[in-house]
Amino acid sequence: SSGINAEYGQIRSIKPVLEAKDLDVLYDQLTADESIGNLYVFFEAVMTWLVMNSGVSISATFLEKIIHVREEYEWSKISSDYLEKFIVDQGVNGLLINEVTLCSDLVDMESTGVRFPVVLLELPCEDFVQEIFRRDNIFKFTLPGVKYSGMEFMLLSSAEKDNEPFTLKWGLYQATNNLISLPRLHFTLRRCAAHDDTWQVIPITWCGAPTCDKTGNLWNWGYVKFHTKKMRDLKGSMMVGKEEVVAWNHYLSVAGRRVQLVCFVED
Repeated sequence: SSGINAEYGQIRSIKPVLEAKDLDVLYDQLTADESIGNLYVFFEAVMTWLVMNSGVSISATFLEKIIHVREEYEWSKISSDYLEKFIVDQGVNGLLINEVTLCSDLVDMESTGVRFPVVLLELPCEDFVQEIFRRDNIFKFTLPGVKYSGMEFMLLSSAEKDNEPFTLKWGLYQATNNLISLPRLHFTLRRCAAHDDTWQVIPITWCGAPTCDKTGNLWNWGYVKFHTKKMRDLKGSMMVGKEEVVAWNHYLSVAGRRVQLVCFVED
């Protein structure tokens, strides 16, 4: 069998997270959103809010609430490899990382093959912009483990055009056996760290669609910046998008780095 039979709806607007006045309001919004189907998406919303609201600390009570919602919805635990590599913005979100990492109710401590990310592509920053933001593309991939042997999956990226937004969709490409249900996958970016060869996880769930400046060389994806040229060559560039002017957000840059698009298998 073959063909797209599932749509991965991870690309979300950052606006709801920004508008939450405190963590309790954010928690209520997230638990009321039936489209949030895993702990990664929930966790990344909280992490994103903390980046935008520096100085806010996480209480033990709030951590208990996260444990409660995971158990109530029977979500898979987060991969320890995901947390160990998660980008920390100068300690702003470090406290939550530390608390969650030590919590066996939220993190899968086992180092099994399916708990490590599957790399879909690895490219220099400028090539990543070309392959993901500027054109439609299909990336085929396989998953580790006997459960997924004989199966090939694909991820489709669609560039924004006319009134059609940027999207990521994934599904089964072909299989030699009968697949009862698709695996639950969570996609993130990883960038190669500047000081060594380690890979840092960068969340994209709440980044919305990418926008670019008028030259097409400076891109913004939520709170991630992509430069295809040196910054001194980009001074004065205005960010433009559906709202005509998009201010630079926030704290990450992948200029001059290699970038990976990866997925974590949840079950």
